[in-house]
Amino acid sequence: MNSILSLLNLFLVFQSIVFPGEKTYENPETLNIGIEQANMEVQTENVEFLIEDINEAGSLTKRYMDEDNILHTVQIEASPTSDISSSNISLTRLANKTYTIRYIKDASASSSFKIDILSNKIQRAHSSSVTLYKGTLSDSKLVRISSTKAQQTFNQKLLFGTRKYSITATVSNGKIVVHAIP
Repeated sequence: MNSILSLLNLFLVFQSIVFPGEKTYENPETLNIGIEQANMEVQTENVEFLIEDINEAGSLTKRYMDEDNILHTVQIEASPTSDISSSNISLTRLANKTYTIRYIKDASASSSFKIDILSNKIQRAHSSSVTLYKGTLSDSKLVRISSTKAQQTFNQKLLFGTRKYSITATVSNGKIVVHAIP
């Protein structure tokens, strides 16, 4: 009997712990203490990179903090060689190159993939890589959705649920726009 009471007490203590992304509630009509998953809006971020700047620098990195003070890093790197001379590249056209898109969510996950660009169009999306610092990886895929969009998706299975990631690269008007949904 004591072991059952101990387990029940442990369960009630566990139920009163608040985990990140969750909120507690108290209902005076209910005797149980519980945890309610918050229906929070998923934060997304669009990070724009001018192709001219990427080609000039070779690599550009942008960082942002979300509302939970978690650091997100997006980096685009141009391949060191080009099929056409840089004097023939207009400001609104992408160089015929391979660009590596990297996304890092501080101390949680990092991913990368490459897109091959020819005449302002994504010809191929390839070389997908995902590293998780916690949890296990599932359902990882990389697809070229259209000639202007490629998307990498994967799931991070954690002890108390699954976090879905989607990193989309869109080519438009001399820019690569990376849209991250962590």
